[in-house]
Amino acid sequence: MRFNYNEDLPLFVIGAGASVEFGYPTGKDLKKQVKEILDLGVAGFDCEALNTLCNESEANFINACNILSKGLENLPFSTIDNCIRFYSSDNEYVKFAGNLAITKVISDLEFNEKSLFKSKNKLRQEDSWLNSFFELVTRHLSKDEARARFSRIPIITFNYDRNLEKYMDYISQSFERGTNFSKSIVHMYGSLPRESDFAKEGRDLVNWSRDIKTYTEAMNQRIDQRNYGRISESKSIVFLGFGYDEVNMNLLSKFLYPSIEKKIYGTAYNMNEDFKENVINKLSSIFNAEEDNIKLYDTTCKDFFSKFTAMGNFS
Repeated sequence: MRFNYNEDLPLFVIGAGASVEFGYPTGKDLKKQVKEILDLGVAGFDCEALNTLCNESEANFINACNILSKGLENLPFSTIDNCIRFYSSDNEYVKFAGNLAITKVISDLEFNEKSLFKSKNKLRQEDSWLNSFFELVTRHLSKDEARARFSRIPIITFNYDRNLEKYMDYISQSFERGTNFSKSIVHMYGSLPRESDFAKEGRDLVNWSRDIKTYTEAMNQRIDQRNYGRISESKSIVFLGFGYDEVNMNLLSKFLYPSIEKKIYGTAYNMNEDFKENVINKLSSIFNAEEDNIKLYDTTCKDFFSKFTAMGNFS
């Protein structure tokens, strides 16, 4: 992987593992937390807007919660999104209940006093992979050069949380007024609203949940032209905390030119060798990459960046 002088910037693809060090759940843990909320029905959401909405349809909503909860318990869904999609035709409230539970889990974490949203010290901490990412991107650059590069880096995240936006907004404050590095981040499955809305007094979980997407909706989403060009023409991809779910990889491939041969780098923390071999084979097939050009490292996101940063301008 190289940040070279003609600025062929890699596409960064962010998965749930990248948020774990900030106290957010893996996909597996998210399913458990969502199920705990669903099991409580309306009471699990602690949401006045939901109470009002359910006055005439509480039975249908509770039924939807039960459908999803039992599905998560009895069937081997790899993600909560897969479960929502599987049962979406059983009850018109299934998608709403599932998305609302996701929103509840993530918003609880972002309102937590230990989160990035409450602690500037967390943003500055030296052992964060976000700081390692910043050091890597800005190495040997002037402030103007760093600003130009950050503004062009293509980033796609499969996460609902907005840790990356929070950090990018924090970094933007050190540059000229009006700098906004976070606006180029694409959320494949939607996310909570921007912090300016999020920070308003009271949580509007019902409206916030409407921005969470299912796989089908993500398949049909459009990326604005400025970001699309950066993403589609990427010659290299960096996966961070990504689970290498085949459905998600196929979804990502829709936004990339298949004719461009790619180099792929990524974290594969605690991944066994047989599974890694299978992942490399799928990456090669889906993204037009020679297997020799696919490098997966058994490291955390922080150690992944630290490894390359220590090597200087690396290849």
